[in-house]
This record gives sequence, C-alpha cells and structure tokens, in this order.
Amino acid sequence: MGTRNIVDVLDAQRQLYTSVRDYNNSRYDYILDNLSLKQAAGTLSPQDLQDLKRYLKPD
Repeated sequence: MGTRNIVDVLDAQRQLYTSVRDYNNSRYDYILDNLSLKQAAGTLSPQDLQDLKRYLKPD
C-alpha cells in the first residue's frame, strides 16, 4: 500500500513537470511566431524587442 502511494506521487510529479515543460515550450513558440509574423509583415519595431522582457519574466 505504501509503494502504491509513492508511485502515485512520482507519477503526479512527472505529469506536473511535463505540463510545465509543454507550457514553456508553447510560450516560446508564441513569442517566436509573433516576432516572425511581425517581421514578415514589416511591422517589427524596436519596441517589440523591448517587450520581450515582459514575456520572458517567470510567471
């Protein structure tokens, strides 16, 4: 019974870390895609690059 609880905890931690990793990968993709779109449209500005600080701050 004790082994079952430890396995459940470890599985939950694995799921948590997987979710956090996926979330951070999605944020990174969003930032890159947003900048690429603005560059392709010719609307990328220095302010867009300065705004990266806001996106890169930890939640």
